[in-house]
Order: sequence, then structure tokens, then C-alpha cells
Amino acid sequence: VYLGILRGSTKVAIKELKLFDDMNRTMDMKEIDEQGKSHLDSFINEAKLMASLPPHPNIVAFLGICLPES
Repeated sequence: VYLGILRGSTKVAIKELKLFDDMNRTMDMKEIDEQGKSHLDSFINEAKLMASLPPHPNIVAFLGICLPES
């Protein structure tokens, strides 16, 4: 999780999914295996859950998700 700045002043949390192969190299979407697809599905499900939550002072607001082209 990274700290980002939105529109010059608003602090935001940025979570990035990184998938690695057996040689510990990052994979792109064309290279992912079944385990990588499972991790990607979990990441998307977490985003859906965060998007469904109502505003709450103890939960970071979900703004969106960016996915690479498959």
C-alpha cells in the first residue's frame, strides 16, 4: 500500500497487485497462471466489497480500480 496525493492535496491509499513467477519476476496479464488469476480475482472481489461499503469514519473511501488490458 502506497500513499498518494489526489488533486494536489487529498491523501489517498494506493494498493497495487503484483504477480510474480517462479523466478520472482513480475508477470504481466498475458503471462499469469491459474494461481495468478486466483489472486487477481481476490483483488477484484476486495475492490467490489470496498465499493459496496457505506461511508464510515474508520474506513478508507474507495475511489476506483485500474486494471491492465487482458
